[in-house]
Amino acid sequence: MSSTQTVAEVGMPCSTRKADSSEAKRNETRVTKLMREDPSNLKCADCSSTLVPKDAWAAINLGCFFCIKCAGIHRQLGVHISKVRMVHGDDWNDDWVDNMAKWGNERAERFWEARAPPQRPTPDDSAGQQTKLLVDFIKAKYNYRKFAAEGEPTDWLENLTLANGWARFRDEASNAFYYHNAGTGETAWEMPAAAQLEQQAAAAPSRPGREGVLEKKSGGKDGKEKMKLLQKWDKRFFALAPGATQLKYYKSADAMRKGDEPLGVQECTGATVFLKEVTKKAEYRFTVKTSERELKLRAGTKEEYDAWQAALKPVVDAFGLLSTEDDD
Repeated sequence: MSSTQTVAEVGMPCSTRKADSSEAKRNETRVTKLMREDPSNLKCADCSSTLVPKDAWAAINLGCFFCIKCAGIHRQLGVHISKVRMVHGDDWNDDWVDNMAKWGNERAERFWEARAPPQRPTPDDSAGQQTKLLVDFIKAKYNYRKFAAEGEPTDWLENLTLANGWARFRDEASNAFYYHNAGTGETAWEMPAAAQLEQQAAAAPSRPGREGVLEKKSGGKDGKEKMKLLQKWDKRFFALAPGATQLKYYKSADAMRKGDEPLGVQECTGATVFLKEVTKKAEYRFTVKTSERELKLRAGTKEEYDAWQAALKPVVDAFGLLSTEDDD
């Protein structure tokens, strides 16, 4: 092992050696072909701008392609999260292209945006001066994993922070990974069982949480309801943090990101969720009910409805079916 140690990083391992001219020329053709053969790789992974290989950029550890504006923001994330290269202009090593072939923008989106973002940047946001929406979105997506799937992809497992004081490091001379425990001084080339067992458990949290926009019906506080004619549906941004039991809602996602106080908080411990699909109107409603209040909610799609049920099930006490047809 070399004397230089690099802390385990996000994504797949990437070599640091410089490709020779024949390897670089071969891989320029390979990576261009990867982009042209997959339509998803011709749209920026973050803002959906149209890409052409000669102007595109990539994160070689994450396996996704993006535009020059998003590439600049990726550089701000740090190389432990995103290792940015030009598709044409940098000399590519074989393993970099292999990483892009394993992933690509379609797979990257399935992982990093498994939970639909409340607002996604558009190509207009990458034009001209850098927009706050674009910066906030990319940081939320990669730094804080606000929308990512649970756990880690199989081909990233070797890069996870481990349990019981173990951590994975990369030997820069061989580009191989090894394991070291700072507390005990132990070092091993293979993942120790003590590190692996807890790591696997940590990759599947029982309370994954969820964030997103729902419609909330006005009224219902303290067991009192407004007259139906005065009730309305208001769009609010809801957040159930991973491992938490409180469902909070805000005026918008920006309000939550800025640290504003929530407009309301519903404690889910002891609550019952009543499901209601108004199939004639294709509406998907559910009520989170406690002895203090009823929080009546409506999802925009069946997918959102199902995702919120999955997030709430580990937290509340019971689920019940109200109706599948009638409206109130």
